[in-house]
Amino acid sequence: MFGIDSLDVMIGVITVYLMFALACTAMVEAITSWLNVRSTNLEAAISEFLHGEDATGSKFVDAFYAHPLVQSLSKGTDGRPSYIDPAQVGRVVTDIILAKEGMTAIKQAIDKLPGTTQDNRIKGLLDSLQSDAKEDIAAFRKLIEHHYDAAMDRASGWYKRKTQTITLIVAATFVIAANVDTLSLANTLSSNPEARARMVEIAQRQMDAANAANSQSAIPATNTDNTTAAAPVTEAKDRTEKAAEALAKANENLTSAGIQLGWQAPPAGFGNWLSKTIGLLVSILAISLGAPFWFDMLSRVMQVRAAGASPREKKAPAA
Repeated sequence: MFGIDSLDVMIGVITVYLMFALACTAMVEAITSWLNVRSTNLEAAISEFLHGEDATGSKFVDAFYAHPLVQSLSKGTDGRPSYIDPAQVGRVVTDIILAKEGMTAIKQAIDKLPGTTQDNRIKGLLDSLQSDAKEDIAAFRKLIEHHYDAAMDRASGWYKRKTQTITLIVAATFVIAANVDTLSLANTLSSNPEARARMVEIAQRQMDAANAANSQSAIPATNTDNTTAAAPVTEAKDRTEKAAEALAKANENLTSAGIQLGWQAPPAGFGNWLSKTIGLLVSILAISLGAPFWFDMLSRVMQVRAAGASPREKKAPAA
């Protein structure tokens, strides 16, 4: 099988990856919301960033979270925000070191912090920044913001590693539960022209729906920063519902194409088990790449197919 048929098999496989990746992406977002991964990730990063003591001898990070500007972003006195704007961080840190005694000299205020610049990390950091700011409060705040941004870059790396682990677990769960075997799927599409044609139609609908939604809401990307628009519980419920809807839609589409997933019977023999294991592992790794990746890949392959179709194929009525 060569040419357009091979492209159709590829389109069918990619479309299956895309449908399950949509569900996987939504479920990962639900799990990270339920576990408050963003807020705990941000809290850990800020605790490292502001490690040390304030002028009262208390933890500097506690004074930071107790500040009214930060409290206004949190739910309750013990809540922790999942995003804090760098400009707010610069203002809050400056308020903490200057407002206690109404001082305006940055160096003098920093010297009031307990310990030395070696054993009180926040004192050492602020002392280093103020030497560059030269008593200019605006410049001092800007330097704090820049340093905070650098800390958030590291926090984003932490978040990505956590979500990658969760994504692999969710993808493995979906793939094994539904028996999404890439090798078996490719064989089915190779031998079934009707299934190939139907999967191409489904792929085109996926493309049309995504383009109609400006390729944003239809393809939810895993959120890799520390922001969230909704409360964690509300967001988690919404994402869980979207994941369930995506799985149901995937099953409906595949059934309409004559492709049945799920486990009918365990493989017989070592060779079949090996083939099944490879097929499942390929699917897990593929789906874990995420919906945006497979949407982009599907777009490219569909463009190749359209460019390579013969005039006769282009004029053929849709099945």
